[in-house]
Amino acid sequence: MENSNLHVGGFLFQGLFLPRSASNFIVRWNAPPQGFFKLNFEGSHLHNSAAGGFIIKDWTGNLLKARAALYGDSLILVAEARALRDGLHEAVKAGFKHLVGEGHNTTVT
Repeated sequence: MENSNLHVGGFLFQGLFLPRSASNFIVRWNAPPQGFFKLNFEGSHLHNSAAGGFIIKDWTGNLLKARAALYGDSLILVAEARALRDGLHEAVKAGFKHLVGEGHNTTVT
């Protein structure tokens, strides 16, 4: 890992970034069926600190909601579950009735 600065869309991100390697891969977002919304969520854990977040997009790919949060000293499964819970809470609050969810942890999903 290396300390780096990353410039994206006029924003500066500072922190640790993994160097590119043969194990890196491209991730592609797959749209939900027409009339549905999609909740993608993810948790992360590094050095006794957990975080998670979610995004909600419509079937055309428009970003509707997004949030990230620090969860402190938690297990990765807790971070994944909390990110899902936070996303579901926002989806219900926004009135999204047709929702598809996607996460990468098979224990949580």
